[in-house]
Amino acid sequence: MGLISVGIRHFRNLSAVDFEPSPEVNVVFGRNASGKTSLLEAVYFLGRARSFRTHRVDRLVQNGADQLQVFGRLSAEAGTVPLGVERSRQETRIRIGGQAVSAVSALAAALPVQLVHPNSHRLLEEGPQYRRRFLDWGVFHVEPAFFPAWQRYQRALRQRNAALRKDQPSRSVSAWNQELVEAAAVIDSARRRYVERLGPQMAAFTERLAEIEGVALKYRGGWPEAVQFGVALEEAARRDRDARHTTVGPHRADVRVNVGDVAAAGRVSRGQQKLLVAALLLAQAMLFNESTGQRSLILVDDLAAELDADHRRRFMGLLKGLPAQSFVTAIDAESLSADDIGPARVFHVEHGQLREMV
Repeated sequence: MGLISVGIRHFRNLSAVDFEPSPEVNVVFGRNASGKTSLLEAVYFLGRARSFRTHRVDRLVQNGADQLQVFGRLSAEAGTVPLGVERSRQETRIRIGGQAVSAVSALAAALPVQLVHPNSHRLLEEGPQYRRRFLDWGVFHVEPAFFPAWQRYQRALRQRNAALRKDQPSRSVSAWNQELVEAAAVIDSARRRYVERLGPQMAAFTERLAEIEGVALKYRGGWPEAVQFGVALEEAARRDRDARHTTVGPHRADVRVNVGDVAAAGRVSRGQQKLLVAALLLAQAMLFNESTGQRSLILVDDLAAELDADHRRRFMGLLKGLPAQSFVTAIDAESLSADDIGPARVFHVEHGQLREMV
């Protein structure tokens, strides 16, 4: 599975762009503000229906236009599958295989997209919600029972939190405990299985990319390890009532990258953090392929800002060896040598116009 064509209309400074990417590596050169990051953002939007640069999706619509469109064709065993996302300033519409769909999860399943960008190190430095989002992307794609359980858990959590906010009696709050416990068991087990498989993959990629040894993933489920979740909910009842929300559970989980027994964010340099995150995403793409037999889509924005020349060569070598389709941006051809690029389709973007370089 991979994109065999992409069309973009009125997305930021990209008025009308059509191209056919390589199923392997694609490199996009362009100066700052030329549209190269917007091109990656549009492809990301096609798989996520959101941006990696802003929470205000309406701002993606080009000035003077009523709506944006990003559409493409995916290769599949049975042929090709069209998919597209339209966004007006009020709503988002998604179509897959010619059918309108309302769930963004269906889009994510059809086009699994991951991203490496200049702020990737924040995955290690910032709050656990960022790492949960990263973790759950992988679990969603390889553990079929995870997403229904996650939806079930979220519904029950909303009801329990509403009861806490309204200061309802204890029995109204605890009425949702069993539903949370049953869904949490599936979520927690799926996450732990995934982390157990992802950790060795990441360690192997890290050694090849960054030569950092002793890297491991540490998962925390969101409540004390030695206590069953149902008991943890009961023990947190007073704290929950004071806080007016549920303070324990899978929605509080975290997965940390450790070097030895210390969190990587407090032990390695900013540059090494970027390498660790790059290795983590490469490992996730490999695990996705091993688990599903499918290929993910990896977007790498401004590679030269992420890595020095030696690590760019290493990263590109690993990227070219992955069973994945990739898009890599750089400011100019000097950022990547011919050996770095290898057999890739190369494009240049300027003033929002894209052309293939021969």
